[in-house]
Amino acid sequence: MVKASSSKIETPRKERMETRLQRDTRGWIGWDYITEVANLSENPTLIQGIFLTGGRATEMLELQRGHFADMGSYYEVRGMPVFKKFIILSKTLDKETGRRKYKTQPVMVRRTFPILKIEPLAKPFWDSIKDLDREEKLFSWPGQDDQYWQLYKIVAKIDPPYSILAPMDRMGRQKNLYPHWFRAQRACQLRVDYNLSLDRLVEFFKWKSLDMARLYAGVSSADMAYAMMQGKVFVKYWQDALDREAK
Repeated sequence: MVKASSSKIETPRKERMETRLQRDTRGWIGWDYITEVANLSENPTLIQGIFLTGGRATEMLELQRGHFADMGSYYEVRGMPVFKKFIILSKTLDKETGRRKYKTQPVMVRRTFPILKIEPLAKPFWDSIKDLDREEKLFSWPGQDDQYWQLYKIVAKIDPPYSILAPMDRMGRQKNLYPHWFRAQRACQLRVDYNLSLDRLVEFFKWKSLDMARLYAGVSSADMAYAMMQGKVFVKYWQDALDREAK
C-alpha cells in the first residue's frame, strides 16, 4: 500500500509553470525541426521516445520494451505509467505562511495510445527498441544515482537550430530545450496534423481537464492560417483568383 505523503501546492509555482509553457509553446514547430534535434542528440532514441509518447521524464524512465507492440499500421503503447496523479486526503491552512497544505496519496494511472508508422520518428525509434528483452528498460544509466538528471542533461546538451517557435527566455533569446517542451510539442502536433479534439488530447495524455489540453496545445498564427486555408471558402476564393488570372 502506498503511504500518504504531505506536500505543498503553491499557486505562484503553478502560475510560473503555466507562464513558461505559454511562452515556450506557440505552435507546432514541425517534423523537420524535431527530426533534426533528435539527430543532434547523443541519444536520438531518447528524444524520439520523449516526443512520440509525450511522456514526462519520470515516466520515460519506467518504459520497458514490453510496453510497445507492432499493430500493423501503427505501434501501440500499452499501459504506460502516468505518475503525476494523486488524490487529496485532507487540506490544512498554514497560519504562519497563509499557504494551503495538502495531504495526498499517489494514484497509479496508465495510458494506452497509438503511434502511427507514417510519422517520421516512428520507424527509427522502433528499430532501436524492437530487439530488447520485454522487461528491459528503454532508458537507464547504470552507476548513476540520479537517473532523472541524466535524462535531463542529455536533452539540455542539444545545440538546437534557431526557430521562432523554440523555447525563449523573457528577453526573447532562444534557450536550451527541456523534456516537457517535447511533451507540449506532441500535443501541438496531434492537434494540428490530425485535428484531434481537446477531449481526445485529454484521453491521449490522461490529463484531468480540457484546460490542460488548451495550455499544452498552443496554436500559432501559422497554424490558424493553415487551418483557414483548408476551408471551402478559401478554396473558392483561390479558384476564383486563378480563373481571373487565366482570362
